Amino acid sequence: MFTIFKESPTDSITQTACIVVVGKESVGKSQLISSLTGESAGETNFRGSTVVVQRYRSGDTTYIDTPGILRKSDTETTKRALATLDANDAVLLVVQATHLDADLRDMLPLVAGKRGAIVVTFWDKVQQGEAAIEAIERLSRDAGVAMITVNARKLTVTDISKLTSAMAGAKPFAKTNLTTRAGWRIEPSPGLLEHRILGPMLAICLLVLPALATIYGANQFANYLHPIIDGWMSHLIAFVDTTFPEWARVVLTSKQGDFGYGLLNMGPFLLVWALPTVPRAVTNCPRRWPFLLPPRRQPEPAPGC
Repeated sequence: MFTIFKESPTDSITQTACIVVVGKESVGKSQLISSLTGESAGETNFRGSTVVVQRYRSGDTTYIDTPGILRKSDTETTKRALATLDANDAVLLVVQATHLDADLRDMLPLVAGKRGAIVVTFWDKVQQGEAAIEAIERLSRDAGVAMITVNARKLTVTDISKLTSAMAGAKPFAKTNLTTRAGWRIEPSPGLLEHRILGPMLAICLLVLPALATIYGANQFANYLHPIIDGWMSHLIAFVDTTFPEWARVVLTSKQGDFGYGLLNMGPFLLVWALPTVPRAVTNCPRRWPFLLPPRRQPEPAPGC
């Protein structure tokens, strides 16, 4: 969630141009900027109204990678952050080629009035040809800003040159809704879990195998401990049988034939065989034993404006 604070005007970052990168979750924003700058990201705050973001520096330009947008509330907080941009700052809108029309419809109202350009990622997923290129050109003319198609994971020198030129001559986003459409939506290939027959079988295996592995591991651990504990307890049981009174032996070392059911005969071995499975049970079912969990810390109130 976005929080409001004021950054010092003497901060060196305010002396450089900022390009704020916005887009939905998993559109490739961070990969794109990292490929552009060759730097790994560091967490920091962006002036005026932002959460933890990723800041990249390249020469006199700072790229600000904002958190990906998932919900309607995310668009509102991002809009408030973009409202604090200086006149020399620009916006790089990142959209997916696979969901191009939907991303443009949802994101253009967010950047309306700001200077910038549009980067279309996952271009390698689109069937290449004149029709796809013409669709991008029509969308670019309709939006009134440059649109650059890239594969963010394999950014070429030409891609970087186009992006740099587009941002140098960035124009305002004048439209919130385009009349032109790309006309495609590319869904990812279904995985094994989505297979009609193999999917349910694989899902059951993924659910059952961890439990079986846990049980097997616990049994192996208990098998290792059992003879060790048995060696320790045999001396104690022999001592109790020879020195303790009969009423104490009934409680501690009673036997029926070869089977001992006293506290010393059974108690330690119950722990040996049961204890390895207890931590996992508590982790998986915390609501059953809430008294075993540490108290939750109450969240601290957000700082004021």
